[in-house]
Amino acid sequence: ISQLRTEFKNRFGDFRAYKEEFRLFVAPFDIDVSEVPTWFQMEAIELQCSEELKAKFSSCSLFNFYKNVIVPSGQFPSLIDNALQVVSMFGSTYRCEQLFSKMKFSKSQH
Repeated sequence: ISQLRTEFKNRFGDFRAYKEEFRLFVAPFDIDVSEVPTWFQMEAIELQCSEELKAKFSSCSLFNFYKNVIVPSGQFPSLIDNALQVVSMFGSTYRCEQLFSKMKFSKSQH
C-alpha cells in the first residue's frame, strides 16, 4: 500500500500546485475573498454579490455556467482566464473519452 501511495503522489502531485485555481473554478461563490489572489478579489466580490449569477450557478452544470453565462458576458476576465486554464488541463482526457464513446457506439450499430 505504501508503494501505491508513493506512486499516486508522484503521478498527481502536480495538481496540488493548482489547488487554488481549481477551487476558484469549482466554487467561485464559496471562496473567502480575502484568501484569493489580489488579481481576482474585485471580480470575486462582484460575482458573489450577484444573486442572478448565484441562481444560474446552482441551476446548471459547472461547464454550462461558464460556457453559457460567464464567457458570453465578458464581465469577469480573470475568472474566464482561470476557467480556461483549468478546463484545458483536462481537454485531452475529454477528447479521448469522446473517441471511445463514439467507437463503442459505432460498434454497437453493426
